[in-house]
Amino acid sequence: MEKEIYRRCCDFAIKVIKFARKINLDLSSKIILDQLIRSVTSIGANLAEGSAAVSKKEFVNYVGIARKSAVETNHWLKILSQLIDNEEIKKFIDESQQIVNILSKIVINSKKR
Repeated sequence: MEKEIYRRCCDFAIKVIKFARKINLDLSSKIILDQLIRSVTSIGANLAEGSAAVSKKEFVNYVGIARKSAVETNHWLKILSQLIDNEEIKKFIDESQQIVNILSKIVINSKKR
């Protein structure tokens, strides 16, 4: 399951980056896009670090950080959706929420083990 969510997060980050490249916005919107790209790429980066964890506690910590980045990504996407009316952003919001939910379950289930 963890490898699948890692791939999903990487694919999601690539889609968001490609989308961001197509947008021609003012400076404030570019700052939002910068924050969005930082947070969306952080999800997979923290999952990658977590996969090399030496303890369950360390693993849970990295997945928790990835979850926080997914929540932040969702935030920036919602802000962006108020600036740009675009169906792709709505799909990204849905995907980021699904990722938050999956990572939350991984944290909960890992703590139970």
